Amino acid sequence: KIQFVVLFLLTSSIGLAQTITTNKTVTANAGNCGIIDVKVDITGANPITRNSDVVLAIDISGSMGNTISGDFKTSMDYAKDAALAFLNQAKANPQNRIAIVAYSTTASLKIGLTYLNATGVTQITNQINALQATNSTNIYAGIVRSETELETNGRFDCSTARAIILLTDGVTNVTGTSGNTNCNVSKTSQCVTDAINAATNAKTTTKSSVVYNNQVFSVGLFGGISGNINTNNSDQNIAKYTLDNIQGSAAYITQSGANLTAIYNQIATQISWIAQSLIAKETIIPGFTIGGITSTKGTASLSGQVITWNTDFLNSETISLTYQLTPTGSACGNQTVSTSTLNYQNSSCANDSKAISSPSYFVPCTPVITGVLTACGSTTLTASTNASSPTYVWYKDNAVLPGQTSSTLTVTASGVYK
Repeated sequence: KIQFVVLFLLTSSIGLAQTITTNKTVTANAGNCGIIDVKVDITGANPITRNSDVVLAIDISGSMGNTISGDFKTSMDYAKDAALAFLNQAKANPQNRIAIVAYSTTASLKIGLTYLNATGVTQITNQINALQATNSTNIYAGIVRSETELETNGRFDCSTARAIILLTDGVTNVTGTSGNTNCNVSKTSQCVTDAINAATNAKTTTKSSVVYNNQVFSVGLFGGISGNINTNNSDQNIAKYTLDNIQGSAAYITQSGANLTAIYNQIATQISWIAQSLIAKETIIPGFTIGGITSTKGTASLSGQVITWNTDFLNSETISLTYQLTPTGSACGNQTVSTSTLNYQNSSCANDSKAISSPSYFVPCTPVITGVLTACGSTTLTASTNASSPTYVWYKDNAVLPGQTSSTLTVTASGVYK
């Protein structure tokens, strides 16, 4: 496969001040009231006006010349249409720039970062229309060549947004700058690992000891790939895994080439970012085990009782962190189960922070069981708790006692009751 990369600059809407809002909820798990669900949302809106250098990496491998079942246009036809529509939108600001990198077995720069005046638009249009499908799919080479152009000729300042937009219609099957290493279809293949690592490297550039962040978007046209996208280790599932990890969040996936233009238009609205280098921390009080940590963008890690959530960019979107807490019994009653902090760089690239309010949550105390032990006869056990409207289930030797649902239990046999 071959991809081409386009670097361009977009301008966001003006007249509205950018905003960052946060929301945190703490609720009982719907399936198990003993588990607490915590969710933190960060929402960005109204990005400021910003020029953009964007690289569109478009796959021109051999399969891009094929049609998808039920369609008469090839994947390459749709890729060209989407790129031209993207160019037409970007040229509203002549200070935007676009470069094109095409990749298949290897990658080549078709046109470097070019201002979107009349001459530049014509030159880029000609390069898009001239793309031809051939050979294999080397996503690694496409990203590396895109990064080289961005790093060498991009504008590295706070007023410019920089991005690579990668399009592919299949699973990466060769790697290396010369494309001479073949791979099996697998999530752990060298081709997949190289592509993901190349994208990670492309997301930062150091200039004069200053580290700048770049965005990487990935687009998958999967209608011609075999398998079900939700079936683990199918070709579509592996392709999605690759693109999700290249982007660092859910990639833009479609089964139909007719949707590519709309996807590119959607990405265009995300180029101008609202905040970057976001670090959110959740500090959980003692008395809870922590699990089920997921984020819709960026990466989250746990160290002791602290969850750290790192995200490169906040665009015009809502991103979320979720996790679950299970009480161990040492903390109960009204509790602020965790506190939150959010630090980031704002649109002026200055350090900033945002408050995240942490609601309180009522944690029922572990029931206290009391009773009078007798040598023979029966013993009445009583369970007491501060939970409102509690329900009871009694166990003997870790087995449920059917029908015992009141706060008291009369026992006549020895055992471990709870």
